[in-house]
Amino acid sequence: MTKGEKMMKYYFAYGSNLKLEQMKKRCPDSINIGSSILKGYKLLFRKHHLKEEAFLTIEEDENESLPIGIFKISYSDELKLDQYEGVHKNCYRKEWLDFDFNGETINCLVYIMENPKKAEPKTEYIERIKQGYLDFGFDECYLEKALNECKG
Repeated sequence: MTKGEKMMKYYFAYGSNLKLEQMKKRCPDSINIGSSILKGYKLLFRKHHLKEEAFLTIEEDENESLPIGIFKISYSDELKLDQYEGVHKNCYRKEWLDFDFNGETINCLVYIMENPKKAEPKTEYIERIKQGYLDFGFDECYLEKALNECKG
């Protein structure tokens, strides 16, 4: 690494951070490096203990999969994401998942909600996620499945 270069790590988004404009505002050093499908996990709309509104999270399920956007982020970006995701308030926890991306195993940061309860999201939140799905060219069927599950 040369002087002035930032140490970058991998992060994957599955919710509103898929919206590229939003991600760039939150994490100005971030670099979108592509997308993929994460197998063995599913999307869920849940609320955490501090808010009444629902947000996306993921949970292990060997029969499911979901689309993800993969970014490289700086340490400064990670601190901003920690703040935004409420890591210090135990809203989301940080996990690191090994993931095969373009024939290489990479270790990616992901945020997963702590102690979630089933709830329906606000329309404006869904619209941000839908824009992210458009930005990445994802099929909205994954999102629709999570929406149907939270209403059932």
